[in-house]
Amino acid sequence: MVAQKSTGTKKASTGATKTYVNLIPSLSAGSVPTKDQILVPETLLKKRKSQEKERAEKAAERDTRKKDSKTKRETIFKRAESYVK
Repeated sequence: MVAQKSTGTKKASTGATKTYVNLIPSLSAGSVPTKDQILVPETLLKKRKSQEKERAEKAAERDTRKKDSKTKRETIFKRAESYVK
């Protein structure tokens, strides 16, 4: 068996082999991470925030449409009552 001499150059690691256990020191190798210990990608956090903002805007728009529709129906009903008199 012939041992090969190391040239001293190593391939750059992409970090894909790192585990979350290595990134979070409070986790032991056999434990299950809690909700607070799980790392969430920033893109997902941004997406959730924008979706929440969009939902709030849609809800506000829906409320204003509902209010406008109610006043419109009241006006139509009052006008119809005036025709009956």
